[in-house]
This record gives sequence, structure tokens and C-alpha cells, in this order.
Amino acid sequence: MSRPPNGDTSNFSFSNLQWYGTYFQDHITLWDKLHILGGGRYDWADSGFSYQGSFKIAEATLPSNKVDGFSPRVGILYQPIKEMGVYGNWTTSFSANNAPAANGLTFDPQRGEQFEAGLKTQLFDDRLLATLAYYHLVKDNILVPDLSTANIFDKIANKQRSQGIELDVTGQVTDKLSLIGSYAFTDAKVLVDHGGDTAGNRMPNVPEHSGSLWVKYDVNGYQAQDGFSFGVGGIAAGARQGDFANSFQLPGFVRMDAFAAYKMKVGAAKVTTQFNIRNLLDKTYYESTDPDSNVTTRLGIAPGAPLTAIGSIRVEY
Repeated sequence: MSRPPNGDTSNFSFSNLQWYGTYFQDHITLWDKLHILGGGRYDWADSGFSYQGSFKIAEATLPSNKVDGFSPRVGILYQPIKEMGVYGNWTTSFSANNAPAANGLTFDPQRGEQFEAGLKTQLFDDRLLATLAYYHLVKDNILVPDLSTANIFDKIANKQRSQGIELDVTGQVTDKLSLIGSYAFTDAKVLVDHGGDTAGNRMPNVPEHSGSLWVKYDVNGYQAQDGFSFGVGGIAAGARQGDFANSFQLPGFVRMDAFAAYKMKVGAAKVTTQFNIRNLLDKTYYESTDPDSNVTTRLGIAPGAPLTAIGSIRVEY
């Protein structure tokens, strides 16, 4: 292994992660209109990570961080009429953080809490399906790099929130023409920075506005067992912050894709051949940065792939 730039010889790591869990869940339906889902999960985890000058020393100094937690889950769906349902759910999450702090100890587990509510519709004999949802998600003790240290595994943690509105629509306009569209408004921020000054900043790589739209045409109709189909679509994303400090932005972009496929029955098997083209217009754009790198984020910007063609054959029995 290469020696770190500052001459630190701590470049051998040893890690341990043992995880056990048990969960239960039950679904109740009342009056054919009210659906209630309840459950939970209990987790036990034992983790440790050591970064030293040799594997032997790293194993000998491996800390043991034993944590446990319960994550409940509750959901409800009410259908006043067959074509519409109103739903809501609440859940929490638990995850062990297997990385050392700068003082050689370990971090508390990651905790999360999510609430979601929305409306589901099935219209025109199920030819139009739509879901409109609002969600609010908060996670604490999320590990992020500490660039003030020479060791990539030395990290700090923060509390993050993501909330917003999502709309998904699938429509069978005719027997041959279908549409799939989505839109998302996302407000993602750092609420508390336990080791820095990024509280209130927007999360990196998360556009405030994003969406997609696909148009598909089935020559023989969408229920046909064989025949050609083709489609064109695109995704759009607004400007995104490049790092937690919000020191630079990635510009928004629109990318166009396309595909052509042929499906047929061969005996008892269903065979589908497909040809996909990504970035049809060969546009230059930037997909994301790498905020978890141990170097400045400006050196970890990932450009989108140029025009790319991929073929595939799928056989189903």
C-alpha cells in the first residue's frame, strides 16, 4: 500500500461487523376499505474498525461497539371508492456506523424517522395510475468525511433532513401508446453538523426539481405476446450543490434516451431482445460529485457517459 502524503504509516485496516435482527408484521383489512399494516424490527450489531501500521496491530486494537435498537412501522390505507385511496405511514430505522472517530473510538448508530402521506388513484379501468405523496425524512449520525485529518476513515457526523413532494403517473393512452412520467420537489438540508459548520446548507447532489417522461409505442398493442415496441424519453435535473459546504454547484441538465425491442414466444419461453441508447443527443453533463472522498470534492466530479448503446436478450419461462 502507498504511504499517505504526511508520512503516516497507518495504512492497514481491520474491521468487524456482526448483525442480527428479528422482525414481525401484520396486515389487517376492515370493511374492504381500510387497510392497516403494523410491525417492527429489533437489531443487534457488534462493529469495530481499526486503522494501524500493520494488520496485527489493527486486529489487536479493534474496538467493539455493541448497539441495539427497535424500529417500529405503521401504515394505513383508506379507499372511500375503488378508484382512490388515501394513505399514510410512519417508520423508523437503525444502522450501525462501522468507522472510527478521530479519537480511535466508535460512533453512535445511525437513526432515522420517516413520515409519508399521499393519494393513489386508478382511473379509466386502471388505464391511468397516479400517486401524489408528501414525505418527511430525518436521519442523525450520518458519517461524512473530515478533510482536516489525513486518514480517510476519520469521520464526523451530522443530522440531515429530506422532505418534498413526488408525483408519479402511468397512462395507457391507447392500446398501443403509453406514457410514464414523474416529478419530484426535494428540500434536502443539513440540520445539525456535529463536527463542522454546514448546518442549514443544502445536501450535495440533490436537485430541488427533477423529473422524467417516457413515451412507448407497442406496434401490436401492449397486451400482445409478440411484436415490436419502441420508445423515447428523458430525465431532467436542476442545479445541485457539489459539496456540503455549498461552495460550488453542478449545472442542471436534460438527457434523452431511446429504445427498441422485439418480443416473441418460443415454445413455453418468452424471448425479448432490446436495444437501448442512452444520452441520445450526446450531450455533455455532470451527474454527481463524491462527497465521501478523502480529497476536496472538486476533484471528484463524475461526468455523464457520452452516447452509449447497449443490447440485451432476456428469456423468461
